[in-house]
Amino acid sequence: MPAPGVGPLQGGDQSVSITSSVPGAQIKVYRNGVQIGLGSAPRVQLSQPVAVGDTVVVTQSLPPACPAHLGLQVTVACVDPPFTHDPSALDLFPVGSDEYSDGPVHGSVRYPAEDDGPGQPFNARLAGRGRVPIVVLAHGNHDPADPSYLGYDYFQDSLARMGIIAVSVDCNALNGGSAGVGNIEARADLIIDSIRHFQTLDADAGSRFFERIDFDRLGLMGHSRGGDAVVTLPTVLPPIGVTILAVLALAPTNFRYWAGMSTIEPDGYAFMTILPASDGDVRDNNGAQFYDRARPSPYKSQRYVHSTNHNFFNRQWLFDEGATPVVSRGEHERALDVYGTAFFRSRLLGHGTHVFLDGRQRPAGVLTSLVQLSFAYEGSPTIDDHEDGNGIGTNSLGLPTAQSGGMVADEFPFDQVPAAFNQSFFGLSVGMVMEPKETGGIFRSSVRSLDFSGVELWLRVAEVAEGQLPSDATEFRLGLEDSTGARAWVDSDSVGGVPRPFDRPDMIKTMLKTLRFRPECFLAANPALRLDRIQARPCTSAPRSRSRSSRWTPPTTASLLSTPNAWHREPGSASAGAETPRPFGRPRSVTRELAEPPSGLARAQAFGPPGTGAGRLGP
Repeated sequence: MPAPGVGPLQGGDQSVSITSSVPGAQIKVYRNGVQIGLGSAPRVQLSQPVAVGDTVVVTQSLPPACPAHLGLQVTVACVDPPFTHDPSALDLFPVGSDEYSDGPVHGSVRYPAEDDGPGQPFNARLAGRGRVPIVVLAHGNHDPADPSYLGYDYFQDSLARMGIIAVSVDCNALNGGSAGVGNIEARADLIIDSIRHFQTLDADAGSRFFERIDFDRLGLMGHSRGGDAVVTLPTVLPPIGVTILAVLALAPTNFRYWAGMSTIEPDGYAFMTILPASDGDVRDNNGAQFYDRARPSPYKSQRYVHSTNHNFFNRQWLFDEGATPVVSRGEHERALDVYGTAFFRSRLLGHGTHVFLDGRQRPAGVLTSLVQLSFAYEGSPTIDDHEDGNGIGTNSLGLPTAQSGGMVADEFPFDQVPAAFNQSFFGLSVGMVMEPKETGGIFRSSVRSLDFSGVELWLRVAEVAEGQLPSDATEFRLGLEDSTGARAWVDSDSVGGVPRPFDRPDMIKTMLKTLRFRPECFLAANPALRLDRIQARPCTSAPRSRSRSSRWTPPTTASLLSTPNAWHREPGSASAGAETPRPFGRPRSVTRELAEPPSGLARAQAFGPPGTGAGRLGP
């Protein structure tokens, strides 16, 4: 009997998800050689939670005829979020559709209806519960002959099915001609005109939208120049009686930056950007600049998606302009649909779908292995954001830092400016680049005496390279040091790994990723650590005695004890015998199949660490 497939497993989990198995199979779960679970797919409950570093073995059998001959061994990670559900799958209402037009104001609308199809009445059951939120979408520059505003119908349908009115504005009057900041501001005005149009419909007793729309729950989504426009709109919006709660910028331009003007700092609403790594149009991924400057209200989120291009999110934009091979159009649409609905459900409907944005859960139905996330909550304490101009020797708490063991670190702009560390950064922040000259170099940041019990440490990091991208991924260890001098170290690979630069034919691009370090991970490394008396956060470059030449830079914001970081790698530097890395570091849960003896019985030690001494694995 082959081994079953197993989903992510992280410290504290009390069940194991089974991703593939023989129908009707009996599933057994062993922790360090002791059986703690017996059940069947799709989920097996455990008699005790697993801990970070545990060796878990999962077998399947069809007793008595087909015993287990293979077990799947999993090393429990510090952070390996579970796959749960698809936030775009909330299907509550039929979808009505219509075109609207009022002079130059034109577009399409999808809404919760009594039945599917054009011109259907608004859903009476939903209307009886009060007004509903509205999301207004805007496309970017494209051939004016193509109806670009119809290209997001799939996303409009998803929003309407869950109880949100979704409007897509026809911006073709501004396409094919002028560019620049004026064009972006004109698009913002056109979006505002569509909002005013629906305010008129909401006040018209003869309209299907009469007293249906809650303009205090307004969301905006823009693509390309439309993304630039929805970021600009709150800065030019007159007092027309609306409240913007959420803004999603998909592959946005930033014409103000290109014109040498100050970049808008999104504030007063939740902000999210989705950045296609293979974008052949907005190749600089300017949405990263908006993310870096955004103030979390109450949060901000960035999705950097490998192997996606600029055009395939819009069904009317047919040309693949990607700088590298990309995934299918359907996978592009799934990325916007899944993360976009999670975002708007969170802010406009009050659902708990923010967990798909901050990395605590992974959504079903999207290629999460290609998605590199950054996230920050409002009010999260920060050790050092490197934006305060006090130099590398002092952190944002006003406390000293120290470098030892050959570690060399300094602060640099993460921007396309001459003072940047190199030209692989396309954000708009300042961060720390660390370059260990010797194995085991340490950067230490003091934090007074703080209580970290029950608190996660978030660190935004990246690997930086010059010239040819090294073949092996970099890694580091993050430590905590208490007032007694006790230290505990957690390997970056156990929380998701350091993201590698995206190697395009025309550039190497460094994008930061938020890593979450849970407190139990440090206790697993050193149970004597006093989390309630932490006095420093040391960081080392060599989690395993591996020779490397690397630099890294901490991100501009990070929760609790963290800041932007990026490792620099010299051309050709590599670790001898290193395994081939995944795009974002090594797997968080390492799995391998282990053969049992022909009898179908195996001693527990065959699956767990020596000395567990816990009987035998049955058939």
